[in-house]
Amino acid sequence: MHTVTAPPLFPLLTSSPFSYFISTAYDWSGDEVFLEKAHDLGKRLFKAVDSNPLGIPYGQVNLATGAVHNIPWTGDNSITAEFGTIQIEFRMLARLTGNKQFKEKSENVFKILKDMNPPHGLYPYFVRNTGSRPEFSNDKLTFGAMGDSFYEYMLKVWLQGGKTEPMYREMYDHSIQGMHDELLQVSSPSGLVFIADKNGGRLDTKMDHLVCFMGKSMDPRNAICHMTDMTLQYPLIHQTILLPLSLQRRLVGSRGLHRSAGAQLGTGSARFENWKGA
Repeated sequence: MHTVTAPPLFPLLTSSPFSYFISTAYDWSGDEVFLEKAHDLGKRLFKAVDSNPLGIPYGQVNLATGAVHNIPWTGDNSITAEFGTIQIEFRMLARLTGNKQFKEKSENVFKILKDMNPPHGLYPYFVRNTGSRPEFSNDKLTFGAMGDSFYEYMLKVWLQGGKTEPMYREMYDHSIQGMHDELLQVSSPSGLVFIADKNGGRLDTKMDHLVCFMGKSMDPRNAICHMTDMTLQYPLIHQTILLPLSLQRRLVGSRGLHRSAGAQLGTGSARFENWKGA
């Protein structure tokens, strides 16, 4: 006889089916079994939140044993886009089960990050959560992988709360203004608008494909867009969403990396060779 244990799971990667259990299966059917399963999974995942005295969740939790730790390849750091994208699910679970800790402790993550107050509202994607206090442990700024969904959740949590919790909207507006000021660029000669990364204070003039969510967020036709977006002279809704697709036909061949018109398209991102601030 041997004991079978569940592998470590990432709270972020399990949040989507977790949300599905609650918002789709339970809300649609009213069958308590779905809520029971969601509650059970939520309690197991919540150990990654509840076990850290600094308030920044660990990156992994073993669903069988409850053991928590950060993902090894992060250098014992937690990732902004992971611990910053569990709030909607835990808030909903708190409402359905009456367990206020799900809501309060997951929301506290945003309060901690707001108090850390990075310049321009732009958050590096590694946070050390094992010392005497939480601190950023790198200086990579991106709206792409490992940062992307954290910025989305600022707005989504605000909307989930009926637009009655100003902290989330204020954080979002501050971050989007920072993006405009620090990361928004225009390629040359094509005039393509893109959102660059910044690493060590230096621009990395590529646009990760995961940044594509920003197109609709910044569309001036969107009633919840940031005010600066209203005056943008560039149609970001088309460029940030369609850029990888339109460039793909021209730039990507069998080797996956070709260049044209001052741009290169590789796996997962477009890189711009000539650019200027927007």
